[in-house]
Amino acid sequence: YLFGGGFVKGSPEDDFSITARLADLLGRRVCVPRYRRAPEHPFPAARDDVIAVYRALSDSVIVVGQSAGANLAINLVLDVLRSSYSPPEAVALLSPWADLT
Repeated sequence: YLFGGGFVKGSPEDDFSITARLADLLGRRVCVPRYRRAPEHPFPAARDDVIAVYRALSDSVIVVGQSAGANLAINLVLDVLRSSYSPPEAVALLSPWADLT
């Protein structure tokens, strides 16, 4: 689960009710990486963190992102599809911040 916050705020704890419910509904453990945020850590720090976490997880991964976290999820999936890593089992985007232009 990739939390939102406009790439500058937010934390795994902010969405505990959502992630706890996902874990319960899916019967799976939930990983919520504490990715680095701007302005202290400019792009591509958050993306790099998310990719590193994905690579460390097992093959059966469901990627869920909310807002800016959904943007990270989109970019993660694109990066994974261009690599030799297994694609996620499923992807869910909640209020995705998809267009940053």
